[in-house]
Amino acid sequence: MSLVSALYLGKQEGKDLGKVGTKWPRSVSSQIRKQLDSVVSPKSKLTRSIMKPKTTWVEPKFYAHVEDREITSGGLAGG
Repeated sequence: MSLVSALYLGKQEGKDLGKVGTKWPRSVSSQIRKQLDSVVSPKSKLTRSIMKPKTTWVEPKFYAHVEDREITSGGLAGG
């Protein structure tokens, strides 16, 4: 069973990118993965290049409300 361990999110009004860690149960991760699998994209739709070879990119079809707890030295949102 494939699960979602983290998400890279693009901000709609800018070029910023944040990595959002997940703390949801395996059952929720599995449900999210099923939804994301239906919109897989061959490449990133972000304007900022991200070098993550194991990343699965998806079409920007979903919205998320995220609360940042910290920003890493690389400029990514931590959780």
